[in-house]
Amino acid sequence: MPKKKKATKLHPVTAYAQAVLDGEIVTGRLVKLAAARHMRDLKEGHKRGIHFSEDNANHAVEFFPQFLIHNEGVSANKHFDLSDHQVFIVGSLFGWLKADGFRRYRRAYIEIAKGAGKTPLSSGMLLYGLTMDGELGGELYCSAVARKQAEIAFRDCKNMAEKSAFADRLIITEHNIAYPATNSFIRPVSSEAKSLDGLRVFMCIMDEVHEHRDGKVINKMVAGNKGRMQPLNIEITNSGWDRTSICWQHHEYSKEILEQVAEDDNWFAYISQLDACEKCIAEGKGAPQDDCENCDHWWDEAVWTKANPNLGVSPTLEYLRGEVTQALRMPAKALDVKRLNFCIWTEQAAHWMPMDEWDACGMTPVTYDSLRGRRCYGGIDLGDTSDTTSMVLAFPPTREDEPFALLTFVWIPSQMARRTGKERERFQAWISKGYINPTEGNRIDHRWVARQINQYRKDFRLSILAMDPYHADNFAPFLEEEAGFTVEEKEAELYRKPLLFKFHQGMSHMASPTQSFIDHVLRRKIAHGGHPVLRWMVGNTVVSPDSNGNVKPEKGKSTEKIDGTVAAIMALDVAIRNPVPPGSVYEERGFLVL
Repeated sequence: MPKKKKATKLHPVTAYAQAVLDGEIVTGRLVKLAAARHMRDLKEGHKRGIHFSEDNANHAVEFFPQFLIHNEGVSANKHFDLSDHQVFIVGSLFGWLKADGFRRYRRAYIEIAKGAGKTPLSSGMLLYGLTMDGELGGELYCSAVARKQAEIAFRDCKNMAEKSAFADRLIITEHNIAYPATNSFIRPVSSEAKSLDGLRVFMCIMDEVHEHRDGKVINKMVAGNKGRMQPLNIEITNSGWDRTSICWQHHEYSKEILEQVAEDDNWFAYISQLDACEKCIAEGKGAPQDDCENCDHWWDEAVWTKANPNLGVSPTLEYLRGEVTQALRMPAKALDVKRLNFCIWTEQAAHWMPMDEWDACGMTPVTYDSLRGRRCYGGIDLGDTSDTTSMVLAFPPTREDEPFALLTFVWIPSQMARRTGKERERFQAWISKGYINPTEGNRIDHRWVARQINQYRKDFRLSILAMDPYHADNFAPFLEEEAGFTVEEKEAELYRKPLLFKFHQGMSHMASPTQSFIDHVLRRKIAHGGHPVLRWMVGNTVVSPDSNGNVKPEKGKSTEKIDGTVAAIMALDVAIRNPVPPGSVYEERGFLVL
């Protein structure tokens, strides 16, 4: 009888990929696609000049338990033994090579739930690059938006370096880890630094990418790669909520690579998250839906490991159960738990507007011509003169069963100085469809805006326009000269002039209008016609609560423009406070805001 062939033992990286594909390890769809990519490249990668070096992968993987010791938590003072998914990540990044012998991957996007050890893992990879890569003059960085965040990753590097087996070969100071043998170093850096230019980046961590307002830090780090033959830029993050962010762009690009829509041999992607069902995915719902019985549910422990591959160690089951229990009892916490603990991209950072409810109010058409001649009340929020300014007109119902109609106007400088790439394309599309009015130059011409408002005043019976007092003093002269407005209530009543009403933005003034606005949305008492720019701004809106649970829009916490939301809240509030009874004398004379 012929001898049976001895089964070949798979390399740990490949063994993990095979176990994922066989269902032995429970993971989400995108991790399965990452595993399939590895297996596919083992068979076909040579055609593109790439190959997997088990020796190189082993060297990086074995570095962790051999040289590094954890510095905090349940693993403090224990050797850094990598879990299976960490072996896959480290082994892939350092094991895949190009035909010239240099590393294949130059970029890595790693999206895993909070508390899974992303920062210590990437810090360990920096220490490996510092001491084992042999790069002369290597500049390695722990980068983030805020310096404090960058210093968290650096602190992990520093603490592990101090306990490492090679500590005597390093010079470790408060903000620098130097390796004299190659004249290399690790330092923290952030967008708060005076300049990110001129860096010669060999390797870097980009921490908490979902908090990056733009691509400044990431782009500067990558730009510093020039002259390096095998740089490595590691992006680590939880899921976010802003679908215009650099994080979302890289999340989507990573998905395209994993789904074989795009091909990029330099980009490694590992996205650990809960799954939407096939039907919801086909309908364009990338995130699992709470009301769909076939989607993964974040309260179902059976699927928790999909987003938390280190579950039981970091985070612990006790911790995660506690977070879920609180989220089920406190809806305001649910979005944070879904986003941070289960990698579900939400539409807001803090709970406020359910976007499905908002969309339901967009089914009724709202057009300029259909509202012509009707009385209305407005709110205008002047954004930065180099970005958007929005005005919303609220038209009170003429019947009991009719909602308030909202008509939205948005202005932006034609040069859109702050918009680049896909954002610029989107704004240009909105301009071409008439959803945004461009003004000449790179700054909004407020006098020109006032002239347009004068036209709207003629087409509609605009009685009151509310705005933030901070901008009112500057904008009032233009409205007075171009559109006949006044800031004096008595003058408005006596001479039947439209009133520019100063609407204070503090919690005491905004809390009730904000709550009223969402109440009207939930009761379908608003019709906004599905204006896409207003929807984008409402989706951007983050609310800030006080100790009594009152909320108002918070521009400082919203990563994108919300001026349309603020304008709509003010407009609706003024319209509610100034009802128009049939045949009222106020149809003939002015209105007062009390």
